[in-house]
Amino acid sequence: MRSDTSHEVASRYQELLMAKNGQERMLLGAAMYAQARKIVEASVREHDPDASDREVRRQVFLRFYGGDFDAKTLRAILVRLGLS
Repeated sequence: MRSDTSHEVASRYQELLMAKNGQERMLLGAAMYAQARKIVEASVREHDPDASDREVRRQVFLRFYGGDFDAKTLRAILVRLGLS
């Protein structure tokens, strides 16, 4: 994966991150996920201002996880989540 971050900065960030305990790293990850989800939700609503909450949830799921499953599995998951 390519990055625009210098090796020195990436190494320093890794050091700072690993200096935190497991709980702190978990909370950081949860906060980053929550922020990313807000950004994606806003993007969906900008693209389709009339999207229902259900459709927004569906689009968020697809953007986060849509590439992780084959089409059949993806359809089954969406059905199970009530997002089909």
